[in-house]
Amino acid sequence: MAGVQFGEWPYLQEEDPVLSCAYSPDGGGFATGLENGKIGVYQTSNWGKIHTLIGHTAEVFGIAYNPKGNQLASSSEDETVRLWDVKMGSTLHILSFHAGWGAVLAYNPQGDQLVSGGFEDRVLLWDVKTGTELQTLIGHETTIFSVAYNLTGDQLASGSSDMTVRLWDVKTGTELHILRGHEQMVMSLAYSPQGDQIVSCDDNGIVFLWDVKTGTRLYTLDGNTDGIHRVMYSLQGDLWLVSGSVDGTVRLWDVKT
Repeated sequence: MAGVQFGEWPYLQEEDPVLSCAYSPDGGGFATGLENGKIGVYQTSNWGKIHTLIGHTAEVFGIAYNPKGNQLASSSEDETVRLWDVKMGSTLHILSFHAGWGAVLAYNPQGDQLVSGGFEDRVLLWDVKTGTELQTLIGHETTIFSVAYNLTGDQLASGSSDMTVRLWDVKTGTELHILRGHEQMVMSLAYSPQGDQIVSCDDNGIVFLWDVKTGTRLYTLDGNTDGIHRVMYSLQGDLWLVSGSVDGTVRLWDVKT
C-alpha cells in the first residue's frame, strides 16, 4: 500500500437515496440511479450536473454505460430498461423487462448489445440500436444477480440465487458450462482481462476462480466472515482481485497464488 493516500473527494448530494451508480468508460461521466426513479448525470471534471433523466416510475436499481460512453442503460422496478442518449438526455428505447425488479445490466465490448437479468430466471439479450429482444437464455431456476461479457463479446456469464454460474455462447444462446460449488446465492462475477478465468462470489463469503474453457474450479478464496457482494479483477499491471464484503472489509488477492 506504499504511496496510497486517503482523503475526502467531492461528494454529490442527491434529492433521494442512491440505489445504483456508474462511471463512463473514460471516467469523464458519472450517473446515479435514485429511489424516486430519476437519474442524475454528471461530468467529473467539475462534478456539475449535465442532465436529470426522467422517465422511470419506480426505483432505478441498475445503470451501465456503453463502451463509447454516449449511451446509458437503466433498469427499474417499473419493469422496464431504458436506453438514453447521454449527450441529449433523451430516451432512445424503452425495453419490456422482467417481472418484479431488474437490477443487472452489461453492454458487450462492441456496444451493439445489452444483457439484462433480474427477479425472474431469464437472461435477456437486446439489440441496442433497435431496442428489440435478440435472445432469451433459459437455464437458471431463480433470480439473476450478476451478468458479464468476456472481452471478445462471444461469451456471457450469469450468476444466480440458484447457486450456479452459467456460461453461454452469445451467438447461439447455448449453455456451455454450469459452474457448481457455491452454497449460497452468487452475488457477483467477472471475467479476467485475458478472458481465461472467471471469478464468482457468494453470500457465504466464498470466492471461486474458474477455468473458462473447462469449467473447472481453480482456487477457493476464503477468509471473509460475511457475504461478498462484489468482485473485480485489476485491468492493468499484475493480476489482482478485489472483493468487497458485508463484513466491512475490502480484500486484495494475488490471483497466481
